[in-house]
Amino acid sequence: MRTLIVVRHGETEWNSEKRIQGSVDVPLSAKGIGQAEALAEILAGEAWRFDRVYTSDLDRSRTTGQILAGRLGIPVLVTSPLLRELHCGLWEGRAIEELRTQEPEAYASWLDDPEWAIPGGESVSELYGRVVAFFREQRATLEGCRDVLLVAHGLANRMILAALMRIEPQRARYFVQDNTAINVFSWHSNGRIYCEAWNATCHLERQGEDG
Repeated sequence: MRTLIVVRHGETEWNSEKRIQGSVDVPLSAKGIGQAEALAEILAGEAWRFDRVYTSDLDRSRTTGQILAGRLGIPVLVTSPLLRELHCGLWEGRAIEELRTQEPEAYASWLDDPEWAIPGGESVSELYGRVVAFFREQRATLEGCRDVLLVAHGLANRMILAALMRIEPQRARYFVQDNTAINVFSWHSNGRIYCEAWNATCHLERQGEDG
């Protein structure tokens, strides 16, 4: 593999309402579809030639990937539950501000302790383990590809970045990942991985968004 571009899915209504989505299958909003289409136009003007796109099996990730694959002529789209967002258990559907004010100790534990699991859900460490399992599972296939797109979720992307950069999951916990932002990683002949772009959102800026 020469290049891996990691993308966060387009915006959903729950994103705009600042609600925790987790494993809930919330679809893209009209704005999110527009974001994905804008990203596709930007990528179409670049020199990358994608062999495949990976997405999670949740609609917001899969639909973003389908929009990109359609515009870019990517021949293979593969969905994997290993790329799902953190399962947030009893917190799914709740507003973030509500959790901060009504369950401050639990919310602080979630932010600060990667081993702490949301009731009925999973821990950040478990999510990181899923991401690592994905790369192990797909290693042989990825090695035979040229350029690859991977579309996942906010926290899942942070764990993907942690795995690629070989840093502790908790260090990546606070990385910013905007909707349809891209992170570009390239593999060089010296065996090293280089980050060429981080949370890039120029396509959103052209639309007049904050990005």
